[in-house]
Amino acid sequence: MKKTIVLGWCKIDGEERRRKAIAEVKLVNDNRGRICLRICGEIKRSYSGQCREEIKKYIVAPRQNFDRIIEIWEKYHLNDMHAGTPKQEQFIKEHIQTHDYKTICEELQKAGLYEDNGYRYGSGWLYEPIPESVLDEIFSW
Repeated sequence: MKKTIVLGWCKIDGEERRRKAIAEVKLVNDNRGRICLRICGEIKRSYSGQCREEIKKYIVAPRQNFDRIIEIWEKYHLNDMHAGTPKQEQFIKEHIQTHDYKTICEELQKAGLYEDNGYRYGSGWLYEPIPESVLDEIFSW
């Protein structure tokens, strides 16, 4: 499935006119039969890519379920590319302010979380399934 959805209208600081915010949403089956979510956003002629923060900052006229779309985007985008287990990723989110791989590994080692249930952080890509109820929401957009 691939679809473009309108997220609403944004007003960039210092500009008179509003710009449309959209998201390209893709659900794809990988070569293992798993469903993977890919979302890319855009504020027309201003921002594109993983620009959730800019969209949230500048949105002035969001669509009805805007907050839920952003929540799903943040949680499930690239759900087949997690470098850590849920426990490792939770620790990183709460305690580490960098995306530097070496620093993350060092901090996980200090916390005794570099290996979690036999999985060494960053040694592969872990998959997080998307619940059926969330898939139903995505299809309803």
